[in-house]
Amino acid sequence: MDTNNNKQVMSFYYRHKPGGFTTRLYKAWMGLANSGYKVTYIATEKLPVEHKNIHAQLISCKSRDGSALFWLEYFFRTVFVARKMAKKNNDQRFLVFSFFYGALAVLASFGTKVKTLVFIRGDDLHDSQFKSYASIRTTIHRLLERFCIRYSALVVATNKDMMKVLKERNKPYTHIDYLPNNIVNADQHYDQKKPSKKDGIFRFVTTSVLNERKNILYALQAMTRMQNTNWEYYIVGADVEETGYGQSIENFTNQHALNKKVKMLGWQKNASEIVSQYDLFILPTTMEGSPNALLEALGTHISCMGSDIPEVAELLDDSQMVFDLSDPQSLANKLDLFCSDHSYREKLAQLSLKTRQRYVFDWEGRVIDFVERLEVSESLTEPQPSINTEI
Repeated sequence: MDTNNNKQVMSFYYRHKPGGFTTRLYKAWMGLANSGYKVTYIATEKLPVEHKNIHAQLISCKSRDGSALFWLEYFFRTVFVARKMAKKNNDQRFLVFSFFYGALAVLASFGTKVKTLVFIRGDDLHDSQFKSYASIRTTIHRLLERFCIRYSALVVATNKDMMKVLKERNKPYTHIDYLPNNIVNADQHYDQKKPSKKDGIFRFVTTSVLNERKNILYALQAMTRMQNTNWEYYIVGADVEETGYGQSIENFTNQHALNKKVKMLGWQKNASEIVSQYDLFILPTTMEGSPNALLEALGTHISCMGSDIPEVAELLDDSQMVFDLSDPQSLANKLDLFCSDHSYREKLAQLSLKTRQRYVFDWEGRVIDFVERLEVSESLTEPQPSINTEI
């Protein structure tokens, strides 16, 4: 499709970094480009997303990559370039992910008619409390959040709970909506050659980076309390941040003689293919923005259960699918039931299929809906009808 001056979007991301954040950002760009929008992104390097309607505007930073000076230099250089391009090309909207890039976009839009749409993937303000220099990080994230919500046209959270939290923290501003992630592997065929049940073994699986927040040790603690011994647990993932959590998992399995039952498979490119071969996906996480690993597992038609936290319970909305993080026995009881009760396994499979059906939708189309909402409204500081009422 051809583009025109009325269908232009500018976005920002400093350089490619593998993960769910960039995956969704690129999907948003591709959806807009396929719909006829001209998408221009400002970065320090060309990003791995190709389309005739997607164009790179590269900037050069002299400071050491990742340093505090680098981020300051990148921030203000990008504001200058974005503002100049917006005036020249008559861009009508900025689309960014995170409050950091949102602040950049808002500053670049001052004095123009450009509107800013900010997608939020996680609660950085909350997460900053558990990182080094917590007080400084918390102050910065609080300022970024308040500034963006005050001056952006629309903020889109990744789940209902986050939307409610942002509205509560940023009264009286209410121009906040939500858009959950969809299941991206719904159309993929999986050759589900599950291991024979002649051995009576039930095989559980988790895909996750290995860190304290993902809470794999909780699942292992629960398994030590199980009465049933006919199970194996496969962990797909790595300690990519080198926190030492992976070693803690190995130490735990050694101390509790679980070496033959717990298999650490490391990071795998074909994680969904691996997940599809097992009987039950477990997500014991303590905190999520959007549980992509769970959505990907649902896409393989495996039965799923997860921790009873708002972000997970929003997907797994039946009590039979969630467990209490305050008590490992809660998960142990459900795993014992899964291994011993055929009717429970059937029920969990039905509930997982029902959840899967809810989250197979056109995510890129919803992004376009939000962008087009900016075009028809002069002011979005008042509540707008949600476009997600059917989810």
